[in-house]
Amino acid sequence: MAASIFVFCLWLDVYADVITLKNGETLTGKLLDQQSDIISFEVHMNSVIFPAIIKKDDVTKIELDNEDMVDEAALFVLKQKTKGLELHNGRWLPKKHVALLKARQKNMYTAQRVAVFSIQFFIFLVIGFALVMGVDLLHYQWRKYKLNRIIHREKADHRLHRRIPIQHAIKVRSEKFPELDAQTSNISLGGLLFSTDKDFQLADHISVEIKLADRSIEVDGLIVRKEKDIKTELNNLGVSFIGLSQAKRQEIAYIIAHPSKPVSDSVEAEPDAVKKDKNKKRRAKSNADMGVGSSK
Repeated sequence: MAASIFVFCLWLDVYADVITLKNGETLTGKLLDQQSDIISFEVHMNSVIFPAIIKKDDVTKIELDNEDMVDEAALFVLKQKTKGLELHNGRWLPKKHVALLKARQKNMYTAQRVAVFSIQFFIFLVIGFALVMGVDLLHYQWRKYKLNRIIHREKADHRLHRRIPIQHAIKVRSEKFPELDAQTSNISLGGLLFSTDKDFQLADHISVEIKLADRSIEVDGLIVRKEKDIKTELNNLGVSFIGLSQAKRQEIAYIIAHPSKPVSDSVEAEPDAVKKDKNKKRRAKSNADMGVGSSK
């Protein structure tokens, strides 16, 4: 025991800081703290340790001796670990408490990540819903614009083409209704009107097959008008032809001009040059017959 005390005292004398005062006196010990005007110093004198507060004005020199000193912080850490303590957020706590705190922090971190992900997912859903609504609104506006153009054109066609009340068998095809038998109420060169119990929408694209005696005419159209008949509870649908070729237009014109006569193959569109040639031959033959008759 005495040997250990001697070694400790020897260690204090060998490894120490030295302060030299203005009066020539020297103090050996350990520098604890320095402030603007005072120095906290631990004086080691004859195996006795006592604290001292020294004014800086009384000090001429401070010699710090840190070479080969045992790191007291490392010794303190080792001592705390031997006690079963662990440093956590600046505090030495038992390992069980540290494990609980770490588990709680991990759960809080997981909960925060889940909350952040939920918020991000919600924002993504809102943005996606807004984009879908925007696209749907643009599609609706485009259909409305296209329908208005068709209605204006249909009104112009109504002024140009007189609708003739004709009941004619037709077949209507669309994406919603693959094949539907119906009957026209009137037909013009620009479109037709038919009645059905099916629910078509404005601007729906349909294909209309007009049945003839020996064949049929198929034209494309758009629903431009929709009215509910209160008596029959049927939908009166106005159709505007689109992409109508000249040949099909002439066949429809023949149907309008001769509603009771079927359209034959001879009514197909002929070139104007062929028609003029036939008329010339007819007139020439008529003139020849008249010439023969007069000579007799």
